[in-house]
Amino acid sequence: MPITPEELTPDEKALVAAWTAGGTFSPMGLPIVRAALLRALLAGERPEWSLPPGPARLAGVRVTDALALDGVKKKPDGGTIPQFEAVGCVFARRLTLNDAAIDGLWLRGCELVGIDAARVTLDGRLDLSGSHVTAEGDALLTARIGALSFDGARIRGDIVLDPHDGRRFEAIGAVHFIGAEIDGQFSAKGASMNNPEASKAAPGTDEGQALDCSRATIKVGVYLDPADSQRFESEGEVRLIGAEIGGQLSVTGASMKNVGGFTLLCENLRVGGHVFLNTDDKTQLRFASEGEVRLLGAQIGGQFSANGASLKNQDGFALTCDQARIAGGVFLNVDDKSQQRFEAEGEVRFLGADIGGPLSANGASMQKPGGFALNCDNVRIAGGVFLNVDEKSQLRFSSKGALRFILANVAGGFEASGALMVNPADETTLTGGVAGVALECSNATIGGNVFLTPGGKTRGLRFDSTGAVQFLNANIGGGFGANGASMRNPMFKDGIEGPPLSPALNCANAAIKGDVVLDTDDAYRFEATGSVIFNSAAIGKTFSALGARLDGCGVDALNLSNAVVDGSVKIDKTPDKDDLVELTGCLRLEGATIHKDLRIANVRTSPSAIAGAWTTDGVVEKPTCFHFRQLTVNGRMDLSRILAPGDNAAPPAGRYLLNGATVGRLVYDRDNVWPQAGQLYVDSFTYNNIEFRVANVPINRTDDNAVDDYLAWLDIQLPRDIKNEDFKPQPYEQLAAVLRAQGRPGDADKVAIKKRDLAIRYSSRPWWSQLSERSLRLVSGYGYRPGRALVSTLILWGVGIALVWGGVMTDVIELKSEHPDRPRAVINYVGPGPGPHGLVLEHVWKSTPGGCPNLAIPVYALELMAPIPNLGQIADCRMEGRGLVGGVTQASRALYQILGAIMVAILGVTMTGLIRKD
Repeated sequence: MPITPEELTPDEKALVAAWTAGGTFSPMGLPIVRAALLRALLAGERPEWSLPPGPARLAGVRVTDALALDGVKKKPDGGTIPQFEAVGCVFARRLTLNDAAIDGLWLRGCELVGIDAARVTLDGRLDLSGSHVTAEGDALLTARIGALSFDGARIRGDIVLDPHDGRRFEAIGAVHFIGAEIDGQFSAKGASMNNPEASKAAPGTDEGQALDCSRATIKVGVYLDPADSQRFESEGEVRLIGAEIGGQLSVTGASMKNVGGFTLLCENLRVGGHVFLNTDDKTQLRFASEGEVRLLGAQIGGQFSANGASLKNQDGFALTCDQARIAGGVFLNVDDKSQQRFEAEGEVRFLGADIGGPLSANGASMQKPGGFALNCDNVRIAGGVFLNVDEKSQLRFSSKGALRFILANVAGGFEASGALMVNPADETTLTGGVAGVALECSNATIGGNVFLTPGGKTRGLRFDSTGAVQFLNANIGGGFGANGASMRNPMFKDGIEGPPLSPALNCANAAIKGDVVLDTDDAYRFEATGSVIFNSAAIGKTFSALGARLDGCGVDALNLSNAVVDGSVKIDKTPDKDDLVELTGCLRLEGATIHKDLRIANVRTSPSAIAGAWTTDGVVEKPTCFHFRQLTVNGRMDLSRILAPGDNAAPPAGRYLLNGATVGRLVYDRDNVWPQAGQLYVDSFTYNNIEFRVANVPINRTDDNAVDDYLAWLDIQLPRDIKNEDFKPQPYEQLAAVLRAQGRPGDADKVAIKKRDLAIRYSSRPWWSQLSERSLRLVSGYGYRPGRALVSTLILWGVGIALVWGGVMTDVIELKSEHPDRPRAVINYVGPGPGPHGLVLEHVWKSTPGGCPNLAIPVYALELMAPIPNLGQIADCRMEGRGLVGGVTQASRALYQILGAIMVAILGVTMTGLIRKD
C-alpha cells in the first residue's frame, strides 16, 4: 500500500512540499526519508502529490529501506518517471529498478549499498559521480548481483562515474553493464572499482569482475582515465567482451590488478576509434596492469597505443592481441613527456593480427625469460617494425625471451638499431624449452630493409643479441644491415657457458634483394659467437663482412653454401683501417654462385677452441678451413693475406677445398700465405684467366718468375706421404690451358712437364716400367722441348758416326762393297810432319775388290739411324765385324739402329706436337 500523508514525518512532509513545488529538498543533519515515500512521489502513486515536469532532487538525506521501482515505467496518469537526482545521500539498502523506465538517474556523492537495474530504460544520463557503492553480504559472492547491475539497460545519455566535488566514484563489488545500450559515452575517470572476490575467481569465469560491459553498445567512447590527479583503479576483471564502442577506448594512466587473471578483457571488442593504454599526459601516471590485458579478435578503427605502459603477468601473457584487426599502428614506445618506457613482464602477443600501420616499440622493455617476450607470428603489418633506441630518452629496446615474427608480413622495414635481445639457451632448451632464439623471423616477408645496427644519438649503442637471430626462408625486399652488431649464442648448463646450440645468425634460404652488410661500424665491428649462416640464400647485391670477427665455436664461422649472390662477396679489412677479419672456424661457400667478384683478404685465422667445461676432456681445437667446393665465381676470386694465429706470417693450419670450383679470373698474389703442405685441394678447379700480383699490385703476365710461383702454389696440394692415387693431374692441366690461352706457351710447357714429372715421381709402378717415360723426359721434355729432341737426335747421330769411324780406324769393322768393281773408300793419316796431326777422310778411287765407292760415314750413320728415306749408303756397303770386338760392334750397330728409329720418331712427334698432353 502507498504511504499516506498521516504517516509522514516532518522532514518527509518538507520533502513532499519541496518536490511538488518543483524545488530541491536539501535539509540539514542527514534526516531519514523512507523509500516508500520516494517511490510514491516518483511513481505518482498519490495524485495529490503530483510532481511538476523536471527532475526530482534531494540532497543530504538518509534512506534506510530499499527503494524499489522494479517494473515501474509509467505513472498512473501516463506520465514518465522523472529524473531522480540525489546528492550526498545515504541509501542503506539496495536500489532496484529492474525493467523500470525513468527519465534519468543522478546519484552524485552518495553512499550506496548497490543498484539492481537490469533492463532499465533511462531517457537521460546515469550519473553516479563521486558515489561509493559497497555491495552487501552475499552480493560479493555472486558477480551477477555485485555493486551495480545494469545488464540489458537502455540508456539514452551518458554514463558518468567521474569524481564529484573532489570525491571519486568507488565500487566494492562487480559493476555490470552487460548487453547495455548506451547512446552516449561511458566515463569512469579517476574511479575505483574493486571486487574482493576477484582473487578467488577462476580467470574467464562469470565471477571476479570489477567492471563488465560485455556485449554492450556504447555509441561514443569509453574513458577510464585519471581525473583530479586520481587514476582509474580496478581490482578484478574489466570486461568489454564483444562490446561495440563508436568512439575511442581510453584507459590512460589507469591501474588494473588481477594477479593471475585478466585485468582488461576485450575479446572481440569493436572500437571505432583509437585504443589508448598510455601514460597520462597531464598527471604523468602510466597505465599499469598486473594481470593479462586481452584484446583477442578485437577490431580497432584507429591505432593501439600503450606508450609508457607497465604490463606485468610474469607467468602468462601480459598483452594478447591475437587475431586483432587494427586500422592504425601499434605503439609500445617510451612516453614522450614522462620518458617512461613501455614495460612488459610476460608475453606480448599479436598472433595473426592485422595492423594497418607500423608496429613501434622504440625503447620498450619486454621480458619473458625462457619464453616468448613478443610473439607476432602470422601478423600482417602495413607499415614497418621499429625496435630501436628511443632518440629522446636514449633508452634502448630490450628483451629477455624470444621475439617471434614467423610468417609475418611486414610491408615496411624491420629496424632494431641499438636493441638488446637476450634469450640464451640452457638445459631447458634440450627438453623442449624455447630458449636459445633471441629474434625469430623465419618465413617472414619484409618489404623494406632490415637494420640490426648501432643506434642512439651518437650510434653508441650497438645491436646486441644473446641467442640466435633467425631469418630462415625470409623474403626481404631491401638490404640486410648488421654493421657493428654483436651476436652471441652460447649454451648454458648449470650456469656454465659452453658451445652454441644453434647459430648466432641464421638466414638460410632467405631472399634478400639488397646488400648484406656485416661490416665494422664507426665504433664497433660486427662480432658473431656462433655460426653466421646464409646457405641457399639469394642475395640481390653485395655480401660484405669488412673487419668482422666471426667465431663458429667449433663449427662454421660463415656459411654461404649454395647461396646465389648477384653482386660481389667481400671479406676483408675495413678500408683505411687495419682491422683484420678474425675468423675462428670454417668459411663455407660450397655450391655458391657469385655473379661478380669474391675477395677474401686480410684475414687472421684461429683454431676453434671448444671448451670442455661440461666434461673433463679439456679443450679440443679445430683449425680454420675454407670450403669452396663447386663454387662458381663469374668475376675475380682473390684470396690474399690469410694469416695464421698471432702476428707471424706462417701458413694457416686449415684446409682450402676448391674441388670443382669455377672462377672467371683467379688472382694469385706472390705475397699471400697459403695453407700448409697437403692442405690445398684444387682438383677439378677451373678458371678462365689468372692474374699475377705482388703485394696486391698487378704485375705484367709475362713475368719470368710467375710460373714458378704458380707451380709452388700447386705443390701445396701434395702432402709428404702422397700416394699414387692421391696425385691429381687436373690442376696442372688447368694452369697449362690458361697459360696457353694467355699466349704463354713456354710457361704452359713448363707446367705440363712438371705434371708429368710428378706423375712419375708418385707412381706406384716398379722403376723398370718407368724407363720409357723417364727417357722421354730426358730427350724431349715429354715432347714439350723440340730443341732438346733435335739436340738428342744430333748426339745420337754423332754417336753413330763415332761408332763407324772407330770401327774402321781400329780395323774391327770391314766394309764390303755390294759392287766390287767400284772404287772403295780408305782412311789415310795426313799431316805436315812425322806422326798423326789430324784425321782427314779422303776418297781414293781404286778398282780393288771389296771397296765401298762414294762412302760418306756421316750419311752412313744417318741412314743407320733413319733408314727411311733410302740414302744408298747401306745398300752399297755392308759392315762386317772382325773377331770378338767386331761382334760387339755389330750388336751395337743393331742397338743403334733401334735407338735411332725411336729417336727419329720422338723428334717427329715432338716437332709436330703429337706427343704433347697438357
